[in-house]
Amino acid sequence: MTTSSPALILNVDDNEVGRYTKNRILRQAGYDVVDAINGAQALAFTEERKPELVLLDVKLPDINGLEVCRIIKRDHPEILVLQISASLTTEGDRVRGLEGGADSYLTQPVAPNELAASIRALLRIRSAEKALRKSEAHLQGVLASAVDYAIIRIEEDGFIKGWSAGAAAIFGWSEQEALGQDIAFLFSDEDREAGVPLKERQLALSTGSADDRRWLIKKDGQRFYAVGVMTRLSPPATPGFLKILRDQTGQFEAERALQDLNATLEQRVAERTRELETANKRLQSEMEERENAEAQLRQSQKMEALGKMTGGIAHDFNNMLAVVISGIGLIERQLARGKTDVGQYLQSVTESARRAADLTQQLLAFSRQQPLSPETLDANKLVTKLTGLLDRSLGELIKIETVLGAGLWKIKADPGQLESALLNLSVNGRDAMNSEGKLTIETANAHIDDDYAAEHQISAGQYVMIAVTDTGSGMSPETIAKAFDPFFTTKPVGKGTGLGLSQVFGFVRQSGGHVKIYSEKGVGTSVKVYLPRHFGSDTYRTKRTRRPPEAGKSKEVILVVEDEDRVRLIAVDALRELGYSVLQASNGIEAVRMIEESHALTLLFTDVVMPEMNGRELADRALKLRPDLKVLFTTGYTRNAIVHNSVLDSGTHFLQKPFTIEQLASKIRSVLDGA
Repeated sequence: MTTSSPALILNVDDNEVGRYTKNRILRQAGYDVVDAINGAQALAFTEERKPELVLLDVKLPDINGLEVCRIIKRDHPEILVLQISASLTTEGDRVRGLEGGADSYLTQPVAPNELAASIRALLRIRSAEKALRKSEAHLQGVLASAVDYAIIRIEEDGFIKGWSAGAAAIFGWSEQEALGQDIAFLFSDEDREAGVPLKERQLALSTGSADDRRWLIKKDGQRFYAVGVMTRLSPPATPGFLKILRDQTGQFEAERALQDLNATLEQRVAERTRELETANKRLQSEMEERENAEAQLRQSQKMEALGKMTGGIAHDFNNMLAVVISGIGLIERQLARGKTDVGQYLQSVTESARRAADLTQQLLAFSRQQPLSPETLDANKLVTKLTGLLDRSLGELIKIETVLGAGLWKIKADPGQLESALLNLSVNGRDAMNSEGKLTIETANAHIDDDYAAEHQISAGQYVMIAVTDTGSGMSPETIAKAFDPFFTTKPVGKGTGLGLSQVFGFVRQSGGHVKIYSEKGVGTSVKVYLPRHFGSDTYRTKRTRRPPEAGKSKEVILVVEDEDRVRLIAVDALRELGYSVLQASNGIEAVRMIEESHALTLLFTDVVMPEMNGRELADRALKLRPDLKVLFTTGYTRNAIVHNSVLDSGTHFLQKPFTIEQLASKIRSVLDGA
């Protein structure tokens, strides 16, 4: 840390005692001191040493002190002169000294402290003057460089007192031309007639500032739109105003053009809509060629994808229905002949029904409306367990390799749906390799940054990545763009529904994740699934040993509520077959009446989607009447009444349609037993 050197003071006195005394006082006060015994020596030292202050005796043997002061101030006006005298002490003497250029005048005798204080006061004043000049120079430099802004100082009566280089550049008038003019000459004729310049000053005077947005006039007569503010100047500044403005003509005209556009937009949209409707009627066969109708083009693409999937969906369902219808017909014929060996037909019918249920689940997964039961999962363990199934499912010519990341984070997802998604990706990989090649399943921790997250509409943060990579034929960019579209498939009609990747996409997005395809023709494809890292406790659902469900008891009374007659009768017969006592109702209102009348009910088994009163509303009313009543919901289409954000509500018992008798028995028993 550096400190400034002491001020240099020249002490001029022909009296040796007086000179010595003042030298001692000044040095004790912390100043550097040089002395001179006459005027000539004082002028020589002044030229040579440039002292900050000269302490000058008025009476000198060679040159009068007043003359020495005049010469010093003429040649070096920045040097302070403090005159001091023991003989010239009258008011007239002091006045002559000050008018001769002295900065101050002291009469002797003077106390040491007073002398030191007077010198300090003069040096402080000089220091403040230097700082002020530096500040003014800096301000002038700033004003000169701010050529984009007009800075105008205005007196209280409205006349221009200051005019910056920016003002000259914007208005075209030089400083000499503008100074002394009334500020009103910059305003338009209409504003001058309305008294705007005076009103602006009055507002700034009363409130401290006045915003300014208006058309002003340049020297060449051009109008420009100025945006700025007028501020009242407060003491110690000279009373008046400071006006700062900028030429914003371009921005103003752009905003006005936008306003004009908005004003006519509705009319133009209506006209354009009529044009499009007319063109649509005239060119229905050429809708795909309308490049400027993006919404219609997307709809056309969806219809194209829907057309491609029709063969596969219809083919699969027709095959299933053919087995069911034919199997039932054969069973009827066999029973009519008295034969009871119909097991093989029943097995075929049941298998086809299950395949239809699986296809329905795929459709629900694509629409992201399947209920999920997420658990805390270790993806490495799930992949390891799945590898054995893949070995048996994909065939001997597919080599499966796993690359499992160390220290893998936990995730929270539905294990069954995740396994199904990975199986779908693996089967797609096998098909792309024509049943021969290498399939790699890899896991790793990953971080998705803000830019990528914003682009793909997901949350930034930590994820677990599971990648399924094949060495197959790869996909073109066009195929990748459509891969997750509903019902899109590259397989022949009857070989695929186009729901595999859609199911994967639906499940992953439903679980808060992201899925991305990377592919190169002739090299292979990698599908990367990103699932959010789970920060909760590492709790896992304990698997229970499956055992045959216990039979129902006649004292356990179940109320079945279902608006579809055939579905209700099947459920009633199945429950009675399992040993339960069963009541039935076709709607919620009838069910409420039965609950009010019966005190022996054990469980309410209700459909969710029903007219007039849905299952959620029925359950709420039933529990108010019977708080101890157990409730089991069922539906083929999930709704928020039961499924909140596609995750089963805590404590809600749910059985997805369609279900087998075994599934019904197991679920009913677990609800009644509180399992």
